[in-house]
Amino acid sequence: MKTRFRRFVPLLFAAFFTLPAPNQGVQVENLKAEVLLKLLSQNRSIDFSAIDSVRLAIFYDQTDARSRGEAETYRRILVQYQNPPFKGKAMSVSKHSEVRSDSLAWGNLQAALIMPGGEAHLPEILKPCADYRVLSMSTDTALVARGISVAVEIDAQRQPLICFNLSSLAKEGAVYDAEILELARCMTWK
Repeated sequence: MKTRFRRFVPLLFAAFFTLPAPNQGVQVENLKAEVLLKLLSQNRSIDFSAIDSVRLAIFYDQTDARSRGEAETYRRILVQYQNPPFKGKAMSVSKHSEVRSDSLAWGNLQAALIMPGGEAHLPEILKPCADYRVLSMSTDTALVARGISVAVEIDAQRQPLICFNLSSLAKEGAVYDAEILELARCMTWK
């Protein structure tokens, strides 16, 4: 049974992630954002019928130029995203420096997108993610080993590289079907 299922994983992958062809000039950041949003939409612990909009906070380190730049890039991409995959719900995006994460209304968030850089502030963000059941996400798969629940990168063939931290998913109350977890290229239980 498991062998038969594995044969269908590439088809499931293609159906779930219909990424544009490389010659369409779509930037890697746009692809990462699309995959992250689709993964957020598949989190079964979110009751989309009970919320008016999906709220996502982007966290960055204000002392790190790369982190600031990526935060602004993803804020711009997400704000302009047409038809987010949240069962007809709108999406609101806010941007916060990591050192100010305590000033946020955590109970109203569905996801926290943590930018690379400023890893020293991860505990300040991951604790409220667990306390308030907010899915932690990143564009840097290396952060999964540091406690981020979901991270996405794009490989040279423009395919998503998805990583899950199963322990963090459990702490944050995230629930994914086995078919989604099968899409992961790496998983950790730390």
